[in-house]
Amino acid sequence: MISCVLLLGLWGCATSPTTTRLHDDDLDQIALEMSASLAASDWLRDRDAKSSRMTIVVDRVENLSSDIVTRAEQWMLVARVRAALPMQTLATTKNIRVQIPASRWQMLAAEGNVEANPEASVPGIAATHLMSATLRSIRRSGTSRDGQITDLRSEIYLVTFQIVARPSREVAWADTFSFRREARGTVID
Repeated sequence: MISCVLLLGLWGCATSPTTTRLHDDDLDQIALEMSASLAASDWLRDRDAKSSRMTIVVDRVENLSSDIVTRAEQWMLVARVRAALPMQTLATTKNIRVQIPASRWQMLAAEGNVEANPEASVPGIAATHLMSATLRSIRRSGTSRDGQITDLRSEIYLVTFQIVARPSREVAWADTFSFRREARGTVID
């Protein structure tokens, strides 16, 4: 019996992924890289916990990737990155609040993606900055490194965040984060 369990476990580890869709680990990596990029930026370098509060409101999320990503999934991506520990640590040490508009937060809650969170969207607090997120991808499929036809496909994702000051609309910070997903199987996943 034990040998069957071990054999199934090894078989499960040996199989290739069958989808190139975004995973939770991808979002965690984006949050880690984004917090490091923000912390190192000239824009935030001199801020600390005693600086005047900065309120960043996410005003736009756009999917330009080859994946079908619903509006709720797009906003969930931003909500997950916003809530990740590295981003929360940065927000505390730099006295920043990142908010999602109440209407978008209600959409996520209605779909069961998040619980009610009063910290995510506080009405009446004026945004000092606006943030946008854009998801792009480049798909490669059908050939291996040596040019042979294969069922291997890969998706390179690019996630760009941009923060602009209000009301000047001057870009305060922007960065693009990338990762690659590979899978074997059918072309449609």
